[in-house]
Amino acid sequence: MKTYLTPLLLCLCLLSCRKEAADTRLSDEAFWRLGWRMIGNSWNGDYQTASIQFDSLIGQRDSMDRQFVLIGLEAKLELGKEQEVEALLEAQPREIQQQLCRSPLLAGRGPCAELRQETVQEPELQRELVRMFMDDQQVRGNWMDELRQKYRIDSSEVTGTSMRQVDERNREQLKQIITNYGFPTRQLVGNEAMEGVFYIIQHADLDRAWQADQLSYIREAVERGELEAQNY
Repeated sequence: MKTYLTPLLLCLCLLSCRKEAADTRLSDEAFWRLGWRMIGNSWNGDYQTASIQFDSLIGQRDSMDRQFVLIGLEAKLELGKEQEVEALLEAQPREIQQQLCRSPLLAGRGPCAELRQETVQEPELQRELVRMFMDDQQVRGNWMDELRQKYRIDSSEVTGTSMRQVDERNREQLKQIITNYGFPTRQLVGNEAMEGVFYIIQHADLDRAWQADQLSYIREAVERGELEAQNY
């Protein structure tokens, strides 16, 4: 009798454990609620609770919203957990690392150290393209505070009015930049400005002929690794 019961009990135990694991996995809505509670606790200075909630989020998903990761890492830094922060940064995909390393608190830590100094040929043009990028994103609800701090761009410089006006102004300004410098490159203006160039062209729907003319340059930038292929 024991010979038959032992495998049966083992099977029942495994099924129970799987069910328990499935039951502890948060729904998407519960996951987002937990993420926003973490942000709220961090803003209120309760970094210990925010850090614990961040650990729970990590255990739930292989990837998560960049803002959740950023706030969670910053909460851990406030608690003096530098080594843990660097290990978590190392585990992020390269593209996410680049976005996270824009934060002044994370700059120079772990993989951010090699991304910290980006030498470009035209720093003034870089800053202007980043400002245009911020303008493009602000009218779409993305304030990009990390870039604002990194490039010391005052809010008065981001002159977002209506989406249509911003897109038209950015398009005409980018046309002039391309006339003066050629199509921008990472060596010329850096990663973040190049990302801005892509989005400005993407939103130039009112001049589809010019927009189409830029596709070959975007394709070449993707092939050189200067723009993310998934965006293209």
